[in-house]
This record gives sequence, structure tokens and C-alpha cells, in this order.
Amino acid sequence: MQTASSKSSVASVTAQPAIDQAEQPFPIQALPPSLRNLVKTVSAEYQVPESLPACCILSAVSAAIGSGLSIQTGTERFTRGNIYIAAGVPSGSGKSEVFRTILKPVFEQQRWLDQESDREQAKRQLKLLEVEADIRSVRKQLLLVRENGGQTDQSRDELAGLMRRKARLKQASSWRIICDDATGAALEQLLSRNPLFSASDEAGDAILGNLLGRFGRHTDEGIYLRAFSGGYHAGVDRVGRESVRLNDPCLTVLWLMQPGKLETLYAQPKFREDGLLARILPCRIETQPQKRSRSSANERVKQLSQELMRDWNRLWQSLHEAYHLVYHRKSGVSHKLPLPSQADRLDEHYNRTVERRLGELADMASFPARWTEQAWRLLVVLHAATHGNRAHLQPVRSVTAAIQIADWFAEQQLILLGQSRAALAAERARSVGNLFQQQMTKPSPRDWITARDVQMSRITPTAEEAKQILKRMEASGLLVSEARRPKRGGHTELRYRSRPS
Repeated sequence: MQTASSKSSVASVTAQPAIDQAEQPFPIQALPPSLRNLVKTVSAEYQVPESLPACCILSAVSAAIGSGLSIQTGTERFTRGNIYIAAGVPSGSGKSEVFRTILKPVFEQQRWLDQESDREQAKRQLKLLEVEADIRSVRKQLLLVRENGGQTDQSRDELAGLMRRKARLKQASSWRIICDDATGAALEQLLSRNPLFSASDEAGDAILGNLLGRFGRHTDEGIYLRAFSGGYHAGVDRVGRESVRLNDPCLTVLWLMQPGKLETLYAQPKFREDGLLARILPCRIETQPQKRSRSSANERVKQLSQELMRDWNRLWQSLHEAYHLVYHRKSGVSHKLPLPSQADRLDEHYNRTVERRLGELADMASFPARWTEQAWRLLVVLHAATHGNRAHLQPVRSVTAAIQIADWFAEQQLILLGQSRAALAAERARSVGNLFQQQMTKPSPRDWITARDVQMSRITPTAEEAKQILKRMEASGLLVSEARRPKRGGHTELRYRSRPS
């Protein structure tokens, strides 16, 4: 039986050595000129790394196209350009100023929509009064027809149509394209109407709190999983709540938060296991509070920024009108980009990358498995930013740039995973130690375990991850293995025992 000292040693196992955490500069050359110049200027004006405005501008372009533009990535598979970005940025670094500057076209569009909604409110109220008057009139007519023994089918159909119209008028609300602090249930309601942009420069408390289930007993990430990939969903039905139908929900995410909050997000096993974290493009942006310059050079930067902002506003509006609005008004019509000529290059790049690193990342296999898809999504965003509202008419040539940006986010992801993998490995090692104890208390006790035992005990979600944790524990000198081949033939079984102390 495993001793207390050996059990303690098992719990001390950690993951492989951490990856170099030196901050790598964002590949600014991969951005099209329409974005690159603005990112550089905003970076200079607010004295922040280029990665901060780059994250904001990529998200804003993604939100502008919504579901209206996708690219063929397989025989019958199309991938949209909606992306999820979560950046850890220290307080006092200028993140809110950058956030508001880059997202200015989005906020202006939402304000215009709100004003239009206010103007339409009086008209809706008048129409509602008219419909209610018609309902009363048809009801009276229906009663008269019934009393006279006549056919009521026509009156019933007319009444049902009026009731449906009344319900639609009551449900009408302002068209939302951006939101901040929203629960999962609220997001479902908003996404049932049109694509949405979840954007916050203080995402740590409100949004992270919602995800962790501050308004319920369980975590609240389900809608984020569905809205990433889209497709038709039967909907959401709850007792005491109106049913929601989600037809190809599309969400873009930009969350700027304190670095500690980003680490908290990555420390949640549930988000790792269900795939939420693998869908997120993360980064940690190292900045220092800096004094603002009042020099003439700084004034020239601001003037240049104004010119670039006018161009950026026109680009964003043109993309929004050509793709986001068209998709909404034409009930799900999306422009499809054909499979690019360099598609094989993108796939081969990530096939080689994943194959090379899958062994070291076996316990996090869902992350590299998403890298190819993330590159495709970034490709749609870069193509739209390059060609504007004529993107669906132009051949796709931004494959190299998409790979460069996707690789940068992948390295950032590995750095964050390196910080959480040690804690996860230690927790799993403790669970393996407990599994040894459980095996000894069974009616037929045994002092060994297999990778299948580890998986069946739900210590790891896959058999490959179970094999990797046992191999690492053996390499650390905590376990010893023995290959056993059944007497009657079959697969060789690898049994692990606790190494005697």
C-alpha cells in the first residue's frame, strides 16, 4: 500500500519546465496597411504596446462583418470570422483610452441605433393601440357570427394574426450590436436577433463573474460555446422563461482585464475541459504607466491619428453595412469566400506544428487542435480589412499574415497554459495517489493502476492525457511501470506502481 510519504511525493509532481515568458512583439507587419498604420499611431499616441490596439482592431473588424462573410475550409465546411480575444492588461496603462478610440465606430453605430429605436417607439405604441382596437373589433364580430350559427374560421384566423402582430410589437426593442455586462440568458436573447459584439475594457469582475455563475449554481459559458461555431440550435427552453430560438448565433468577444483575472480565467478546469479557453485568443500585454507628452511631435501624432480615424470609421461602416446588416436584413444570407489557393499551406503548417508539439501538450490537446481554425478565422478578418465591402469579390491572399498572427496568439496561449499546467498536474497527481488508495480498498485489491483506470476515474478526459500524466510521474521517479502481455495474447498492458520510498 502507498505510504503517506510516497503519496506526498506523488502530489508534488509538476508539469514540464515553463515556456520562456519574455513578451514577443505583435507581428504588426501581418496587418493590412489600413489597420497597421492606425495601430502604430495609436500605440505611439497612448504609449502602449502595439499588441493592445491590434487586439482591439482585429475584434472590431470581426464584429463589423458578423455572420455576413465566411470562407470555405473544406468540401462542405465554411468558417466565419468571429473571434474571441481576452487580453490581460495592467491598470493605469491606457487600455480604456485605446479601447474607446479603436471601438469608436462601433459605439457611434450603437448610439445611432438607439436613437432610431427611440424615434420608432412612438410609432410602435400607436400601431399597438391600433392593433388592440382591431382585436376588440374582431372579437365582437366573432361572437356575433357564433351566436348566429355562422362559420368562425375566417374570424379566428384574422384574430390569431392580430395577436401575433401584437406580440411582435411588444417584443420590439432597440437593435443591439454591442454589449458589456450580460448574463448567459441575456446573451441568448440578444443573439436570437442578430450577431453581437461582447466588448469590455473592465471584463474582470462583471463578465468573469457571470461566467463563473454569480447568478446561478453553475458556470455560464454554454452560450459562448454555441455562438463561436454557430449553426442551427433547437433553442433554449426554461420553466418560467420565454423560449429562445438560436438560428446561427454569432458572437465576437474582446475582453480587456487585469492580468490576475486572466490567470483566474485560465485556472478554471471547467472552462478548459469544455473548450471555452481553446476558443479564446489570449495574450498578456506588459505595460507601465507613462506620462503623456505635450510636445509638438505628439501633436503631429494626434493630427495623423485623426486622419487615420476617419479612414478607419469609413472602413468599419462599409464592412458593417455590406456584411453585418445584409446578413440581418436578408435573414441569414452570408457571402462565401472560395477555398484559397494557399489553403494547403495553412493546413500543413498547423499539421506539422501540432504533430511536433502534441506530445508535450497531450494534457492540453484541445488547444493546439483549434489553432488551424483560429488561423482561418483571422484570415477572414484580414481579408475583410484589406478589401472592405468588396471582400467577397476578391481572391483570398492573406494566408501568411493569418498564420503569423495565429502563431503569436498560440505562443501567448502556451505561456498562460504553462502557468496553470503546473497546478493542474499537481492536482491530477494527487488524484492518482488517491486512486492507488481506492484500488487497495476494493474486494479484489491491487497495488497497480493503468491509464484506463485514470481515465475511467475522470482524472483526465482522454486516454492519451492519462498516459501522459503517468509517464511524467514515472519520469519524475514517483512511479514504476511494468508491461504485461496476457497469456492468451492481446494488447500489452502497461501497469504502474508507486515507487517504494
